Amino acid sequence: MLRLPSAFMVMAAAWLVNQAIGFGGLGYPLDATTMLWGVVLLVAALAAALAARLELLLLPRTANPSALGGALLGAYAAFEMVLFAATRLLGCAGDFTAAIIGRLGVLNVSWLIGLVAACGVVRFLIRLAERRMLFR
Repeated sequence: MLRLPSAFMVMAAAWLVNQAIGFGGLGYPLDATTMLWGVVLLVAALAAALAARLELLLLPRTANPSALGGALLGAYAAFEMVLFAATRLLGCAGDFTAAIIGRLGVLNVSWLIGLVAACGVVRFLIRLAERRMLFR
């Protein structure tokens, strides 16, 4: 729901943290193919942010969870399409099975539900704290 430049910065920061964990902590190999996949992941993340933003712009402004669901669906589709397109150059097309894509999709939906719930709890606690301050 951020403006596009801010969304791109957030996605790039998340990508950078992911790369630092992968190369620094998990010992990803420092070869050309792995690094190119890293760049593809950045492009896919930015495409996902763009797709989500466009989806939210096209849908009516509402707090309806279906708007977030639609944005997630568009973002996930854009992300996977970029990755699949890269397999023509970098290989690994065998990793695009329905089972893997479905499992990752369920994981993404679970994260969205968890983040929306966490946001709701934080908003509730802020309102509760504000009310207590008013009655002091």
